[in-house]
This record gives sequence, C-alpha cells and structure tokens, in this order.
Amino acid sequence: MDEPREWGLSVKRIAQTCIAAGVALPAMVFALGKRRRPARRVGMVIGLKPDRMAAYEALHAASHPGVRDLLRKYHMRRFSIFLHRLDDGRYYLFACFEYTGRDYAADMRRLAAEPRNRQWLSETDAMQIPLSGEETWAIMREVYFNS
Repeated sequence: MDEPREWGLSVKRIAQTCIAAGVALPAMVFALGKRRRPARRVGMVIGLKPDRMAAYEALHAASHPGVRDLLRKYHMRRFSIFLHRLDDGRYYLFACFEYTGRDYAADMRRLAAEPRNRQWLSETDAMQIPLSGEETWAIMREVYFNS
C-alpha cells in the first residue's frame, strides 16, 4: 500500500477509535506521533585479509554475542555482512543495515564511545583492509531501493 493512502487510513482508524472510546484529542495526537518514519539504509564496504577470514567469520558466528545488543541499542536493525572475492583476487566485505533512530550522527558517536564496541573494533579492524583513502569501512551511496 502506498505511503499517503496508508497514512490516511491510519489517521482515519485512530480518529474513529478515539471518538468511539470517548478519548480526548490529545490522545489521538499522541498516537499519531508514534508513527514510524522510514528507516535510513546504510551500505558499507571494506577489504578482508585472506588469512583472517576464518577468524572473522568465527567472531561473527551466531553463537558469539559480539556487539549485537549495542547495535540494537543505537537503532541499527537488519545488520548484515556479506563476503565476496572480486576479480582482482581480493576479498571484500559488504555490510548493510537500517537505522531507525532520530539522530544518526549522535547515535554513531555514542556507539563509538562504548568500551565493548571499541574492544570489538580493535579485533575486527586488524582483520580488515580499508579501501584506498579510507580509515575504516567506506560508506556507499544508495542508487536504488525497492520497498
């Protein structure tokens, strides 16, 4: 369902529910404020040292807690990392996630300051090869999205 129509139906349903329940207008306004914004999608790329592939995959195994809870705490959802060997013979990691918070820059600063995240990055950074001109993961520009 397209966004404007879905929004219109949601407003109508909330208004009808509030009226039927005898709830005051402020309650309806509060309910409307809870409506979710579209997530910000982020894609990143970085190289991976071939001799560190097994260790990198072990760190990210389902049984390893890593920093998953910190990602959720700072509004990062659907975080995935993919590995692929390109024609140049090098291995690259592609990561993507959805950011659902209100202040991306502030949340990323707070995540970067978390001691456990700093420890995690000290382990994973040693396994990675940043692209030329980058210090860490290179943020990619989104050119297409199919919702």
